[in-house]
Amino acid sequence: MLVPNYIFNPNPTSLDIDTNFKENTEHGDSKFPVAIHYTSHDGTSLNAIHKHWHNEFEILIIVTGQVTVTIEENAIIATAGDIFFIPANQVHEANCFSNIPCSFFAIVFNPAFIESKQNDIITENFLSPFLNFPAQHIAYISKKEIFSTQFNHVLTKLIDSFALKEIGYELETKAWLLLFLKQIIAYKDYLFFLEIHQPDRHDISLTIKKTLNYIDQNYQSSISLQDISSNVGFSKEHFCRFFKKHFHMSFNAYLLHIRLKKAKNLLLFSDLKILDIAFAVGFESAAYFSTIFKREVGQTPKDFRDKPKVIDFI
Repeated sequence: MLVPNYIFNPNPTSLDIDTNFKENTEHGDSKFPVAIHYTSHDGTSLNAIHKHWHNEFEILIIVTGQVTVTIEENAIIATAGDIFFIPANQVHEANCFSNIPCSFFAIVFNPAFIESKQNDIITENFLSPFLNFPAQHIAYISKKEIFSTQFNHVLTKLIDSFALKEIGYELETKAWLLLFLKQIIAYKDYLFFLEIHQPDRHDISLTIKKTLNYIDQNYQSSISLQDISSNVGFSKEHFCRFFKKHFHMSFNAYLLHIRLKKAKNLLLFSDLKILDIAFAVGFESAAYFSTIFKREVGQTPKDFRDKPKVIDFI
C-alpha cells in the first residue's frame, strides 16, 4: 500500500470546521467527489481528528499505533488493521491512544458518487438503508475477524488505484467502493455495528445545538457560565458536567478555542487591524489578546498573519 503524503489529498484543517462541528471541505469535486487523506501523528496533538461531521460517507483505516475513535459518543480503542465505516452526518473524532504515534487513512466520498441515476434495485435494496438509517450502519471491522482480510484487500486496492491514477482509475475507485459496501452487507450479521439507542439522545442533541448556537451568537461579547447555563436551562454545576462530557474540555477552554479560531480566520482572510480583531472575537484589550494568542498559538498575531507556522490538521 502506498502511503506518502504528497500522493493523497491535502488534509482539511481545523479552520474548515464551523462552530456546529460541520466540516465544510469539498472532498474531490462535483465530477469526482472522492478524497483520500493519509495522516500521521506524533501523538502529542490534542486531536488526531477534530470532532466534526459531514454529508459524505467515510472509511477510516488504522495503519499504525492505537487510536481512540469516537462516533456519536461511542468510543472504541482501535489498532492497526482495524476499519470503521462512518455514514453521513455522524459526529466523529479520533485521538492517538496514550499519546503514542499513530497513522491512518480516511476515505471520504459523496454517496451520490455510487448511487444510480434512477431508483433501481441496487439503490433501493442496498444503498438506501445506508442513507436513510445512517446511525444503524456505523460499522467497526476488527482485524481479529477472519473476514477482515477481505475488507483490507479491497481497501488496499482502492488506495493504490487512487494513488497511482492510471487510466480509468476513477472507474476502478467507484468499483472498489461498491465492493466495500457489498462486503459490509455480506457480513452484516458478524460485524459490530454501533447502533444508537439512547432514549434521551434527541434532548442531548438539542441541548448541544442550543449551546453551540448561543456561543456562535455571543462569542464577541462577555459570556459567563451563568449566562449560558441559564440559556439552556441548567444549573452552572450541571452545565459544566454536561459540557465536559460532550465536548471533552471545559466551557472556558472551548470558548477560548472558538475565539482564537475566529481570530485566525480574520488574521488570514481580512484586512482588519489586530486591535479590531481582538474586539471582534470577544477580547477586552489588544494586549491581552496578543498575550493569549502567543501562549496558545506560539506566534504573535502579527507573525501569524505574516507567516503562520502551524495550522492544525483534522
